[in-house]
Amino acid sequence: AHELALEAASAAFPELESLAASVTLFQFGFCFMLPFVITRGKVCQTFPRTIKETLPYIRLSFLVFGATGLATQSLRYVAYPTKVVFKSAKLIPTMIISTILNHGKKYAFLDYLAALLLCLGAAGYSYGGGGPDGTENDNSYFGIVLLTISIICDAIVPNLQQQLM
Repeated sequence: AHELALEAASAAFPELESLAASVTLFQFGFCFMLPFVITRGKVCQTFPRTIKETLPYIRLSFLVFGATGLATQSLRYVAYPTKVVFKSAKLIPTMIISTILNHGKKYAFLDYLAALLLCLGAAGYSYGGGGPDGTENDNSYFGIVLLTISIICDAIVPNLQQQLM
């Protein structure tokens, strides 16, 4: 439902340059404030106390913002099915980055094959093969670059989260 709402908002308000950043900022604000409301402020006791303790969380925030914001911004330049195809293929870069960042963590050939087949299946299922009137959708190179950077950010996020645990 969230992705459909983003697609509808991007299509309905193409003149809003800052829609992607606004939606992403709203999501961040909501996710930041919700723990305060639920715990009545007790969550502050678990916050990092020094800049050094805070830096990994700041990096993580920038990566999540990049993944979400760039993917939403890409809808101005690519068709929604293209975004879905890219996002469904993020499993493979995540596995590769996991192998690089987590020294010693290796995936078997069958793991990569299963991930590839899963991504291809999701991409094939979600790709509509053209626009609503039967014509091909316009996908700009800039939109593809935004999606690629978004996928890289998306691939780093779970690995950084795992290191923080």
